[in-house]
Amino acid sequence: MEIDKIHSVIYSHMNDNFSSAIEECDRILEKNGSSFLGRVFRAFAYIKKGLFAEAINDLNEAEKLQPNTFEVYFHRGIANFYSENFKEASEDFNKALEVDKISKEQKKTANKWITKLKNN
Repeated sequence: MEIDKIHSVIYSHMNDNFSSAIEECDRILEKNGSSFLGRVFRAFAYIKKGLFAEAINDLNEAEKLQPNTFEVYFHRGIANFYSENFKEASEDFNKALEVDKISKEQKKTANKWITKLKNN
């Protein structure tokens, strides 16, 4: 069941075992290529490992599966920032702020990255 595998991915993330998280997400996506969570969690792990192009690719696919999602825009913004794609990062962070049902904490975090971009 996919939810059990997602729990395993979350556990790997919590223990900073990003290679294991990527492998588990690979298995999820082999069985279900349209798994939004599989794409997003693998992208998170890619970002932690500095594999920004791979993260951007997964987040682009995740956006097709579930458009207008804070997690997609925000984390793609981070991957773009570290890839020095500052224009794309700015666009993603601003899109993240426009998502419905964004929490105050999410808004605050996105604004911190926007400030960081302005200082670059």
